[in-house]
Amino acid sequence: MLLLIGLAFLGRLFFFTSLASSLAYIVFFNLFYNLHFSILTWFPIDFVIAVVLIAFGYYCCLSEDSSTAGLDVFAIICHKYWPQIPTSRYLRYFNMLVLVAGFVSYGWRSVLIGILFSVCFTQLVGWLTHEHREPVTARN
Repeated sequence: MLLLIGLAFLGRLFFFTSLASSLAYIVFFNLFYNLHFSILTWFPIDFVIAVVLIAFGYYCCLSEDSSTAGLDVFAIICHKYWPQIPTSRYLRYFNMLVLVAGFVSYGWRSVLIGILFSVCFTQLVGWLTHEHREPVTARN
């Protein structure tokens, strides 16, 4: 459904690149899942590894005008129509909405970790995509 929303608002190129990234995600997720490989160490280290890997994945998609076919579709659409706010910030806002909406299901600890994780990985995505920089203005 999100791919179709992306097609409607962002065009065919976005649709096809997002379809390719979604298929790659499914293939690699299943590959690594079936390897029964785990890197659980200590929560702070695991947290940092997850932030870096997730941010890099989003960066790869966003830099190729693509999507993970998740909440980033809405973030990219919002950025297209209101470009003064970076895509990474929209992504952070949508993640926060999901976490707050799921508070009863997730519990306060999970929501707190989720908020911290969302802030960290979207900050890194913004840095990787250079969204943190102020636009250069013409000088007289």
